[in-house]
Amino acid sequence: MGLLDKLIGAVNRAGAPLQNAETVVVKPCHVRFISEFLDRVYASPTFGYLDFSNALNASNTLVDPHIILKKMLAAPFPSDFASELLHTVEIELRDICDWCGWQREEALDMMSLLVRKHALLRDGRSYRKSPKFIEFLKENIRDGKFAVGDRPSHVAEEF
Repeated sequence: MGLLDKLIGAVNRAGAPLQNAETVVVKPCHVRFISEFLDRVYASPTFGYLDFSNALNASNTLVDPHIILKKMLAAPFPSDFASELLHTVEIELRDICDWCGWQREEALDMMSLLVRKHALLRDGRSYRKSPKFIEFLKENIRDGKFAVGDRPSHVAEEF
């Protein structure tokens, strides 16, 4: 028995007579029933869709963007760092080491912050930028926020 046969049977049992297999009369009570059924299924704790949706929405929200900006501005060459982050698809720890001239511990600190604040999301062995972080980078690059004091005082000037 195919899906169409099951739907036709369900509609017939619900009191919506069929003229043929191509015409279905749908009444408001049918729409209410289906709507309530889907709400019941998707909201059930067993199905877990509500929890999944909440987790997905949380991961699509950038947490404390002002802290991210402050931390990135404290990195050596913040405009270069922001640009590299924006234009790199897969981000690894060694990328942050290379871009900032940092040792592993400093880069781990930056990466940890970016992950905790939902800027970076794990994607296999590397990380990818969240959509909100991409917007954050574009906006702050466009507004020139990363160019201000492009080199912290502890980083020697390049020749």
